[in-house]
Amino acid sequence: MSIRDETTQVPIATKDSSRRLKRTAVVIEAAVIAVLIWAAAVPLAGVDLRVTTGGTVQTIGPVQILVMALLAGAAAWVVLAVAEKVSRRPRRIWFPAAATAGVVSLAGPLFSGASMAAMLVLLGLHVAVGGILTVGLLAVAGPRQSSQ
Repeated sequence: MSIRDETTQVPIATKDSSRRLKRTAVVIEAAVIAVLIWAAAVPLAGVDLRVTTGGTVQTIGPVQILVMALLAGAAAWVVLAVAEKVSRRPRRIWFPAAATAGVVSLAGPLFSGASMAAMLVLLGLHVAVGGILTVGLLAVAGPRQSSQ
């Protein structure tokens, strides 16, 4: 089965594969940028990236940064997929949902009990990852193609 796309016919599977590839690239980009920010802040600038949660001090390393950025990307992808499933205009759902999640996520660094330098790095990480995911996934959002 194929759909009309301007002047050529493109198989539906190809469009879905292309969309998945672009979304994967956005999620990976967000994770890589997060690790690069960590690398600039911790080993290069000497920021002690420690937070206190539940009375326990935890050092934030590149593995935690990478895993959390990838998890955030996966969660964002799921929210976008649901928006595409339930709406003909998923961007109208996606952007407010992503922006709200981004703003709420800033509470973590603000109340982390971290030093000022660590808090600023964590805020920068949240803004960078959230911004990349919000704008990057918005760019590839669209209604699902029906397979009639």
